[in-house]
Amino acid sequence: ADSRAVRLRAAAASRMDGLRVVLEDLSDYGNRAAIFRSVEALGLLHVHEIVQSRHASHTAKGRSIVNGAEKWLEVHNHATPEDCVRQLHGLGFVVLAAMPPGGAVVRQPMPLEQLDFSVATALVFGNEARGVSATLLNACDGCFTVPLPGLSESLNVSVAAAICCHFGRHQRAQALGLSPGCGDLASEEITQLVATYEQRGRQHGFTASVRCSRSHRTLAATLDRSSAA
Repeated sequence: ADSRAVRLRAAAASRMDGLRVVLEDLSDYGNRAAIFRSVEALGLLHVHEIVQSRHASHTAKGRSIVNGAEKWLEVHNHATPEDCVRQLHGLGFVVLAAMPPGGAVVRQPMPLEQLDFSVATALVFGNEARGVSATLLNACDGCFTVPLPGLSESLNVSVAAAICCHFGRHQRAQALGLSPGCGDLASEEITQLVATYEQRGRQHGFTASVRCSRSHRTLAATLDRSSAA
C-alpha cells in the first residue's frame, strides 16, 4: 500500500497541465486508445474530445489499451469545436491544429520544433481521413506540422500525437526550468490530484463507467444528426 501511494504521488507530481491534447471525431477507437495511453505515459493530464461523427470503430483491443490510462486522465467532452476552443481560450491556452506536411492548407503550418511550449498549449488532432475540420481550424490560433524528411508522406494520428506530446513535454519542462520528473502543477494541485487518484483506484468500475458515458454521448450525437438529416 505504501509503495502504491508513493507511485501515485510521483505520477501526480509529474503531470503537465499546460500541455493538452484535443481530439476531433476520431473514427478508430484503437487510435483514440493509443493516444490516451501515450498522453498518460508521458505525464500529461488533460484530453479534450469533440465527438460529432456518426461513425466510430470500438474494438476490444482499443478498450483494453485505454483501460489503464483513462483512469488517470482528466477527459473533457465538448459538443462543438467552438465550445472546446472557447473553454481552452478561457483557461489561457493557445490552440494549434495539426496539419499533414506538404498538404494543401489555407494557413501555413509551423514546424513542431518552432512552437513555443513555454505558454499553455493545446494540440489538436483531427479525424484519420478528413483531418481537422474547417470549423475547428478557423477557431484555432494557428497550425503546426511534424516535418517528415523521409519518403513516407504521413503518420498515423496516434503516432503523430505521441511524437508531439513527447517533444512538447520536453520543451515545456526546459522552458519552465523544471527538474527531471516534475510537472507544472502547484503543490496544492498535486495533493488534490493524489486524492482523486486514490479514490479512482478504489472504484473498480471507473473506466467502464467512463466508456459507457462516452458511448451514450456518441449515440446521442448520431441520433441528433439522423433527425436533422
